[in-house]
Amino acid sequence: MYKRKERDALAEEYHDLIYSFLRQKHLNEAEYYDVAALGFLEAVDDYLLKPELRREYDFREIAYKRMKNSLYKNLVHNGRPKRRGCSVSLNAPAYADNERITRQDMVSVPDSVMLDFQTELLLQELAERLSPGVMEVILMKINGYRNKDIAREKKMTVKAVTDLLNGNRDIVLAVCYG
Repeated sequence: MYKRKERDALAEEYHDLIYSFLRQKHLNEAEYYDVAALGFLEAVDDYLLKPELRREYDFREIAYKRMKNSLYKNLVHNGRPKRRGCSVSLNAPAYADNERITRQDMVSVPDSVMLDFQTELLLQELAERLSPGVMEVILMKINGYRNKDIAREKKMTVKAVTDLLNGNRDIVLAVCYG
C-alpha cells in the first residue's frame, strides 16, 4: 500500500496531463474535466499499486489510457437511449400550421375543483350500485380507516369487513376504471 503523500505528490506533479488530454481531444474543460480527472486518479492508483506497470510504462502512458477509458465509459453511459431525451419547448406552436395553440395550452393541469367533481360523480355512481351499508364501509375505507377500525365502528368482525370489501371490489374497479 502506498502513502497518501506519495499519491498526492504524483497527482500534483502530473496534474497538467488532464488539461493536455482535454486539449488533444478537443474537449470542453467545463464539461469533461471531471471525467478525465477520474481516469487520471485511477492511473495514479494503478501506478502506485502495481510495480510491474512502473517498470514497463511511463506514467503519462497509463494516465492517457485511463483518461481515454474514462471518457469512453462516460460517452457510452450518456449515449443510452434513456439519457438522450428530446427537449421540446412548451411555448412553441403545437402544429406547424397553427401558431396560436402552444403545447402548454394542450397540457392539462390538475384542477382541484374538477378532481373533486369527478370524485363526487364516481361516489354517486358507486352509491347507485351498492347498498347504503356497503357504501358506508367503502367510504370509511376511502377516508383511511383500517379494517379493524371499521369493524369496531360497524360492530362487525374484521373478517366480515374484509369479505365485504373483497366482494365488492369488482364493482368499485368497474366504476373507477371501466
